[in-house]
Amino acid sequence: MYIPFKQSIKKTFPHSFQKLRAFKDQCVIEGSTLKQVGVIRILKQFFCTPQKWKTELPLQSIRKLHVNETSLETLRASGVSLKQGGHAVYFSPESINKTSLKNIRDYMPCDAGIKIVERRGVIVTPYAASDKTCLSHTYMSPSHKDLMLVHGIFSSMGLGPRLYDLVEIGFENGDVHVAYIIQHIQGEACLDKKKCELFLEKIKELEKSKILKLINWNGYKDMDFDCPSCNGNLICDAESGQLKYVDLQNFALDNYYHYLKNISIQASKNSHFGQKSYLLGGEYLYQEVPGLNLGAKRSPAVRFETFKKLLQKSGFSLEDKFVMDVGCNMGLMGAQYLKDGAAWLHGFDMPNVVSSTEKILTAIGCTRFSTTGLTMSEDVSLIQRLPQNLKDRLEGCVISYLAIRGHIGWIKELGEIPWDFMLYEGHQEEDKVASHQFITQLSQIKPCSIVSEGWISDANSSPRYVAIIKSDCKK
Repeated sequence: MYIPFKQSIKKTFPHSFQKLRAFKDQCVIEGSTLKQVGVIRILKQFFCTPQKWKTELPLQSIRKLHVNETSLETLRASGVSLKQGGHAVYFSPESINKTSLKNIRDYMPCDAGIKIVERRGVIVTPYAASDKTCLSHTYMSPSHKDLMLVHGIFSSMGLGPRLYDLVEIGFENGDVHVAYIIQHIQGEACLDKKKCELFLEKIKELEKSKILKLINWNGYKDMDFDCPSCNGNLICDAESGQLKYVDLQNFALDNYYHYLKNISIQASKNSHFGQKSYLLGGEYLYQEVPGLNLGAKRSPAVRFETFKKLLQKSGFSLEDKFVMDVGCNMGLMGAQYLKDGAAWLHGFDMPNVVSSTEKILTAIGCTRFSTTGLTMSEDVSLIQRLPQNLKDRLEGCVISYLAIRGHIGWIKELGEIPWDFMLYEGHQEEDKVASHQFITQLSQIKPCSIVSEGWISDANSSPRYVAIIKSDCKK
């Protein structure tokens, strides 16, 4: 009786029937979302927490590196060409290659220079030298961690150089100095006053938008903003012809929460796939963004907690490792690797996705990364698409292969890459038997074995099989 009636309604009112069926299907999705995510987590996204980012960002860990040099003073007196500023000393890539500093540029692009802060101390130490500034400036100065985010804003908008890393350098006499490993801008100081004035207007727009604030007590009347060269800080990049402001300690963050939120919402269009959930905002993020309460299908922090336990159980670590993240999406699992001490992350995904990956990673304070946009398939070559400086770092690297195998299979080139171990995650609806069968297929490409395994259920995702897979190839 029911079936003929249903068919009659479908035939008589086709459009209404389709709408009712869609409504029913969506109710099932929302019910599943409510059960999986929970009421409290859903409600949290509707409460604005503008200060949350201050406790969570920047996400990337700070590396502690050592150089075979007595002190910064002896390094400065070594006769190597350098630039001396009011609060820091800068070594160009050419200068670095003549000193022991070259040993701390592992994984970094060849255009990386190093700016070492004069004031001794660690990341929490104020940037400004205590004997070269007034108390008010010291009080107002941004922290080094905030400056990571300031650098990210400038580089994302094409206004400044890329920050590759923020580290603590230890010298042989016990001194510790904070150093910025930063993209070297090859070019001359700006000589065009009009172009300088137009450039400064762009910075002032960032102030008007409440993204940044100028904390120099002289404001734009300071010599650091005196056109055309801004005290040598405004350089015309010889390669691109664009103007870049290279010394950013005059800036602090203002309403960073809204900046981060806007970038994340824009990125959701490229990162989300699968079902919509109106309880989580429609086409919601695939991965949760640190510092925000936006709903997402996956929680990178929760996922990595499980992987961390598996790593510890298997005796492996991401410390100082080069990680290749296949199917990186917005890179937020990669961000967890950087938080755990990974030396460098390179993400692979579709071209329209990696543009968002770079913006999101930069916005949450990650710098030790690079990306490649490409069409993913089992026949793709990852090695060919790596930057040259990373091709030399493949030995003992780590492969991240999370929820991607079902879309592209096993990339054949995994048999040629000399990886040490793999972080693997399967797909929903796959049981342990099926997961083991898939890993057996991988072992036919490259001899490998499971060293620890488990299950992950996070955010709006049902349980998935996860494992740490060790390469059995002898080095």
